[in-house]
Amino acid sequence: MKEKCIIITSHIHGNLKDLIDFDDAYILCADGGWELARDAGIKPDLIVGDLDSSKETPPHDIPLEKLPTHKDLTDTARCIHCAVEKGYRRIFLLGGLGGRADHSLANLQNIVAAAKKQISIIMMDAQNIVMALVDDEILLPAMPGYKLSLFSHSDRCEGVTARGVEYPLDNAVLTSDYPLGVSNEFVEEEAYLKVAHGTLLIMLSKD
Repeated sequence: MKEKCIIITSHIHGNLKDLIDFDDAYILCADGGWELARDAGIKPDLIVGDLDSSKETPPHDIPLEKLPTHKDLTDTARCIHCAVEKGYRRIFLLGGLGGRADHSLANLQNIVAAAKKQISIIMMDAQNIVMALVDDEILLPAMPGYKLSLFSHSDRCEGVTARGVEYPLDNAVLTSDYPLGVSNEFVEEEAYLKVAHGTLLIMLSKD
C-alpha cells in the first residue's frame, strides 16, 4: 500500500506539482481531473466519474470507474469513498475550491464527514489549505504568508483554544453564524488548536 492517497479534482488553482509531492502516492482523478494530471505529466491509478467535465475520452490504459450522471454523490465524494475502501486514512484533495460554489461547499461537507470517522482529508490549492477537526487537537506549523481562520461547521464549537497566534482563544465558543475566528496570524513557530466539542474548520489562506 502506498503512503498516501491524492485526489485530483477537475478545478484546481495552481500547478499540480507545486502543491504536493506525488512520490509513493495512490492517485485518483475525479472526472476531468485526469486531463489536469495528464497535462502535468502525472499518470493516475484510477479515474472516477460520469465524464461530464471531461473534454476528451480517457485513455484505455488507465482504469475507469464510470458513474451514472444521475446519482446521490459527487464524483469527488466517490473518489473519497474509493480511497477509504482501499484503506487510506491520509488523503489529500487537490482543488475543489474557487470554481462552482456548490461544489466547493460539497467538498467542505465531504472533508467534515470524513473527519467524523477519524479520516484526515486536507484540501488544497495554490492559495488555500482546508481541514476539519472534530473533538480533537492539533499542532499546526506556521506557514509564512498565510492567514489562519477557524470556523464552526457545527452549530457550536465549544472549548476552542488557539495558541501561538496573534489573537489567541482560550476555551472559547464559536458559532456557525458569526465568523469570530477569521483571519488570524501565526506569531510562533507552530499553533496549538483544540476544539473540545464540535466540528471546527481550519483554513489557511494567502492573498
